[in-house]
Amino acid sequence: VGDKYDNAKSGSGGTEITKMGRVRFAEMQYDNPNNEEMCKLLNATKLPYIFIYKGSQGKMEEFQCGPAKFQMLVDAVDKYADPA
Repeated sequence: VGDKYDNAKSGSGGTEITKMGRVRFAEMQYDNPNNEEMCKLLNATKLPYIFIYKGSQGKMEEFQCGPAKFQMLVDAVDKYADPA
């Protein structure tokens, strides 16, 4: 995970996709009416909530991850990201 990244806004419902290197992040705003139903379907009711997918293997992990648990996200990215 790098310190800098480029943002590419899709313009639909406040969803933001960020791309750099070997990991891709997407952000979805729960309070946007266009995204509320999707968040409920994903059971992402405690925010921030992380889903980790790995290509054709699909969802590998999901967890609630506030600032105090940030290391949990770093560890998961290290675990699932392919070597550079």
